[in-house]
Amino acid sequence: MLRHALVILVLFLAAGATPARAERFRVLTYNLWGLSAAFSTAPAKRIEGFCEYLKSQDPVSAWDVVLLQEVWKPWMADRLKNCGYDHTLRLDQGSYETGLMILSRHHMTEGYRHIFRATASGWSAFINGESIATKGALMAMVNHPVIGSVFVLNTHLVANYGGTALFEDVRRDQIFEAEDHAALRGEGSPQILGGDLNVAPEGGSYTPLWNEFRRILPRFKRVIPSEPVSTRDRSNPYSDVDEGHLDHLFGRDGARPLLGRRVLDQPGLIFSDHYGWETSFEIAPQVL
Repeated sequence: MLRHALVILVLFLAAGATPARAERFRVLTYNLWGLSAAFSTAPAKRIEGFCEYLKSQDPVSAWDVVLLQEVWKPWMADRLKNCGYDHTLRLDQGSYETGLMILSRHHMTEGYRHIFRATASGWSAFINGESIATKGALMAMVNHPVIGSVFVLNTHLVANYGGTALFEDVRRDQIFEAEDHAALRGEGSPQILGGDLNVAPEGGSYTPLWNEFRRILPRFKRVIPSEPVSTRDRSNPYSDVDEGHLDHLFGRDGARPLLGRRVLDQPGLIFSDHYGWETSFEIAPQVL
């Protein structure tokens, strides 16, 4: 009798329970162009400017997580660890490894770096500098105080160098590897995957690989802009090419992308040869 009463009480409470309100989880992906001064323009000034901008953000409207690419130098990473985000992750041991870094306003656990098995090789890789860098993925579980655990994966795929199909098979295999790690390490949690994918849905760096993303990234969704967007083009004073929308954010398993827009594209707020891309995800708090 007591057991039946408890069951009825639980069902009654469940029926009257108010669903948890979904929270917004804002993410920025940004390629910082962190090459040395010999190969880029004023890296110290640009990174300092970006750092000061992060510190000036209103905590209410600031990004929850920032995914950075091309943080090639240890001194750059050291500076970015003190830019208003209490939790940072960079697992490179020296210069010109993955160049990946994650900044978070919330505690992170299970940080892991994966080096892609698929790599660019040969003369083309050598002359384009791909033989110097190590391409891979950096991932962690972000512990949001309301939502719970959110898995994030940051990556930077091999470049196509001028919108050609150069290294197309390598990029395809690299994104397969990234998806495998998201499925394995992010299982049971909302998942967000982003970074500089070096392939655009339209424009200068469009290649047929983009049409395969639905197959390669099953269930992952992104914000589809109402008009073409470019995150690297000649409107940027640090860029001399038109490559299109290279920087992307996808969500799945409870991370629903709602709004996306190009950012860091105004005078005084341009710190790289890329513009930033941000997405607001809607994620319901996890009920234990």
